[in-house]
Amino acid sequence: MPPILPRSFSSSSLIQRLFLALCLSGSVALAATAPLITQQPTSITVASGQPASFSVSVIGDAPLTYQWKKGGVDIPTATESTYAIASAQAADAAAYTVTITNGTGNQISAPAVLVVGTKHILYVKANAGGSNNGSSWANAYTTLSSALSAALDGDEIWVAAGTYKPSTTSDRNAYFSVTKVLTILGGFAGTENNADARNWNTNVTILSGDLSGNDTGPGGNQGDNSKQVMVFEGNGNAVVDGFRITGGNCPTAGQQPDTGAGIFVGTGRIATVRNCTFIGTMPCLMAAG
Repeated sequence: MPPILPRSFSSSSLIQRLFLALCLSGSVALAATAPLITQQPTSITVASGQPASFSVSVIGDAPLTYQWKKGGVDIPTATESTYAIASAQAADAAAYTVTITNGTGNQISAPAVLVVGTKHILYVKANAGGSNNGSSWANAYTTLSSALSAALDGDEIWVAAGTYKPSTTSDRNAYFSVTKVLTILGGFAGTENNADARNWNTNVTILSGDLSGNDTGPGGNQGDNSKQVMVFEGNGNAVVDGFRITGGNCPTAGQQPDTGAGIFVGTGRIATVRNCTFIGTMPCLMAAG
């Protein structure tokens, strides 16, 4: 015969009270939680002599310890969740990371780049007719791959409307390789002086895996397409914003390296994807464990 409960108790409330009593008495041991970053440090650009700071938000069991690194080398005094530089100089320009540790484990942040001075912008425009060195719209690189190869950590790449492919050959293993901490922006008409003036809906900027230009529609005749259109590898922690990404074709979706047809984010890398449309790429976005 089931026990008779007082009227003021339901069986669920009784269980909850028993569990609470066990927790308070120490009879229930909750699993320890390793550090987990909830907000990564972000790249910044400041003028010489101006203050600069990086911060990270973390959850996990206390006590948590922090160690910031500049270019992979410990900064002895940087042991808090925020690292501040009172007056940034050229020598401070670098990639910064922080390692957070507790008794259960540790986690290393994605790199954040400090640029001291004017942010370096590389221009890409498919029909530019100038020097092809990326220094202006008139002298823009005509391929995105060229800009990605030339860029340094902290740079921005501005890409004008048009269609860009990772290779001019039929190599299915070709893709746009992102190895640095970059901001890659599409949606420009090719005349702007300010990124806020771009319009990715009007100035359609396409990253395409259709190497041979013979696709017949979403999923049609894609056997010769790139397996992935863009891959975040190397340092990662890049931003891609304002593109239409199409034509990637993974033959065995879900299995590396044949996965992430639109964008593949390598193991331990961080990517921010904004204002992008994926068409005919399945699966469109994949992050490795």
